[in-house]
Amino acid sequence: MSLFHHTLDGMVAAHLTMCVTAFRRVHVPLTPSVASAVNRRAMQVMAEFSATGLAMFLRDVQIVSESLVSRVAMHLPRLLESATAEDVAVLVKEGLLTAASSRPCPLVILDVLRPYIIQFAGSFTDAQRLDILNCLTHHYGREESVEEISGIFSSVRHWNPVSMSQFTFERTIAVDEDDVTDAVARSPLMA
Repeated sequence: MSLFHHTLDGMVAAHLTMCVTAFRRVHVPLTPSVASAVNRRAMQVMAEFSATGLAMFLRDVQIVSESLVSRVAMHLPRLLESATAEDVAVLVKEGLLTAASSRPCPLVILDVLRPYIIQFAGSFTDAQRLDILNCLTHHYGREESVEEISGIFSSVRHWNPVSMSQFTFERTIAVDEDDVTDAVARSPLMA
């Protein structure tokens, strides 16, 4: 562990993520001093992280300092500019909210994530929507933004790619099969 501690200063974001993931997989807990050094290094290389890379780092790092959470909140808009639906889903489920599991997640993180979650609402899979909603509800409860996202998730059926700010709703109408058969038989095309 001391060798790892000494090599931290030269690590780029990708190497830092690989190391904390490896430690997590082999169940090696980071000492408080190493965890503190990892948090400091992550803040120094924050600009190097991709959205998914940051999510993986936050999921695996074991201990996340308040200052690292604040730095993450500052860098989120940059990370999310070019994010995909998958990036946002992973960032919410695996990263940000997992990192904040030991304490209340700052509302500023929800404020930054909200427009991206809404933007990709129709692109998420049902499983991703459920995971995101469960994570948000667990960390923020019945917060107004969570209720808004929940309402959008429950009403989205199809995302209109022409306009990323509007939803297209599908409506299913139950029709009796006999009524359809009678209507087809009466159709002038069938005469």
